[in-house]
Amino acid sequence: MHRIAERHEKLLSLVKLHRDWFFTVGVFSFMAGIVFGYVVHGLISVAVLFWFSLSVAAMALYSSKTVFYQLRPVFLCLTGICLYVVHADFRDESISHLDIREGFQKNLTGVVDEVDHRGGAGIRLKVTIGEPTPMTVLVLVRTGYPKDLIAGDVVVFDGVLQMPQGPVYPDGFDYRQFLQFEGVHYTGFATSDIIRIGVKESFKHSVEALRQSIANSFLGQMSEQGGPLAAALFVGKRDYILPEDRDHIRKAGLAHILAISGLHMGLVTGVLFLVAEIVLARITILTHHILPRKAAAILAWSGGLFYLIISGMSISTIRAFIMVSIVLFAVLVDRQALTIRNIGIAAFVILVIWPEALFSAGFQMSFAATIGLVLFFEQFTRQTKRDTEPQRKGRLHKLGKVFVLSLITTAVSQVAIGPIALYHFQEVATFGAAANLFVVPMMTMIVMPLGVLCLVLMPFGLMAPAAYVLDVVLLSILTIAQDFAQLDTFAVTVQSLPAWYGIVTYLGFLLICTVPRLVTAFFVLALWYAGILVAFETPKPIVMIGKTGHQVAVYREGEYKTYGLRSSGFVDDNWRQYWGIAPDQEAGRLVRQCGERGCIVDTGDFSVAFPEDIDFLRQACQAELVVVAPAQWQRYCQGSTLYVAIENLMTHGPLGVGIDEKSKDLFQVWSSPPAEK
Repeated sequence: MHRIAERHEKLLSLVKLHRDWFFTVGVFSFMAGIVFGYVVHGLISVAVLFWFSLSVAAMALYSSKTVFYQLRPVFLCLTGICLYVVHADFRDESISHLDIREGFQKNLTGVVDEVDHRGGAGIRLKVTIGEPTPMTVLVLVRTGYPKDLIAGDVVVFDGVLQMPQGPVYPDGFDYRQFLQFEGVHYTGFATSDIIRIGVKESFKHSVEALRQSIANSFLGQMSEQGGPLAAALFVGKRDYILPEDRDHIRKAGLAHILAISGLHMGLVTGVLFLVAEIVLARITILTHHILPRKAAAILAWSGGLFYLIISGMSISTIRAFIMVSIVLFAVLVDRQALTIRNIGIAAFVILVIWPEALFSAGFQMSFAATIGLVLFFEQFTRQTKRDTEPQRKGRLHKLGKVFVLSLITTAVSQVAIGPIALYHFQEVATFGAAANLFVVPMMTMIVMPLGVLCLVLMPFGLMAPAAYVLDVVLLSILTIAQDFAQLDTFAVTVQSLPAWYGIVTYLGFLLICTVPRLVTAFFVLALWYAGILVAFETPKPIVMIGKTGHQVAVYREGEYKTYGLRSSGFVDDNWRQYWGIAPDQEAGRLVRQCGERGCIVDTGDFSVAFPEDIDFLRQACQAELVVVAPAQWQRYCQGSTLYVAIENLMTHGPLGVGIDEKSKDLFQVWSSPPAEK
């Protein structure tokens, strides 16, 4: 072990590696294992992985302790693979037992888990149904329902259920997988009124009643715009926000403030910790028996737990609470709180519980921002220690320093999450960083402290003064969002980025964490944005054929044309996102020529045929058109035409068809590639 330590010291001195670099490599290896597990799931059994892992471990242990230590990243990678495969197999097994006839009306009885008000579009219910094997369904309700419906209510209704929609473009967002990760098995809609037949008394029902009571207090004592925003920030109820306010916040690049996650949990616990430490330090009697810093950590953790409960306990909020808990535990054991090691421990704990969290935008952006901030402030602290100015700073100077650090924190966070946000959302708010520079300091220094004060005073009926000031600040934030959202060309939509760009981002963060230098940061940023440029130059399909074969869209030379698509529908929105088309760009109409034996859609570069009989199929194949027809007819198709089986469209989602610039041949890209391909 001494030789290993000496090697590490030499390596650290040569390239100035981070002191926790080996630990960081281990955590990133575990993450890589989860990614590999996602890829090989269904192709390799858990037993094979388990015995392979044991064999590698046995060989390492038999060799020497040195080998075992050096191969730790390999073991963690294998552990990640096994963990994801086991987790996915368990999830698939739980779904396979469900007996649901898709597309048929069914009488359903269950317990409401969540109510999402959607304005004029009705409500969306998350309901647990079925005994003895329960399952969770997401139901859109445009029929009648009790206006005071809350979680814990037992309801009965008629509805139609179906499997959630998978990805609708290559490398696209997999809504089905996302819902499976959230524990939702089916989606559907109600065909009758929702009837409440009882209440299932539980902790969840009591919590939901408390959340609604807090939301009502904010709504009752604040303005029509400020109250809903406060309810969203402090109890996670975003249903009451006006549609125009929600749109302004999204366009201004401030949507992250509406989703309770790491930012909110960190601010709430940070405010509680700071206030508690200051107050306890001034009580002389207590300082003789307890350490104010440790007592403040316990109080902040308790406050964070309460905030977790009243926020709705979403998975993203639970992840944030785990992170905060590890940081506060470090305070209790006299360790440095915000370190790369603690971030790695938090990530490891979260991924052991929810391996699929690695693929969520929330997890990636939260940890990217935290890593960026920790590395920045490590460098900042070193510079501060070198500052030997003897004069004492006044309070105004300290307040200004806090404000400047808040601005720097916002800027660092925006830079860190930028590539990830671009990968997931394909939209860049050109002045989004500027909007955040105004709003995040207001959230940090004013909104969250006032919100915590309101929650403390609410049971005593004394929150009115604090609520008034909070309302004024929140209205100011909405005004800022509106002003930035109305700027011309504020939001720039870009085309979808390929999966390999995610790997480039992952490797970039690994490099920054192991070699935390300014040169490294600039190199990684250049690598990320060079990857974006390369991705934009990669040939993409110019034609998309929908899952049913009756939807076709073309995008070439900036012109977007469709056939069979509902404007602003789910598929239309996603195809626009894939090609980087602005939502307000009008779509042209593709010409479709139909006869008794089939139809042909002219896309400009080639035509797509939809034959209804064998003779028309043969003619289309001889003309080398793209043919969409049943798989059993493919034997009648002669020639080098691209044949698309309708069964494959139904199974693997929409198909993209493009033209190779060099060979001029057609190529195809499936949304969910078939295993044999």
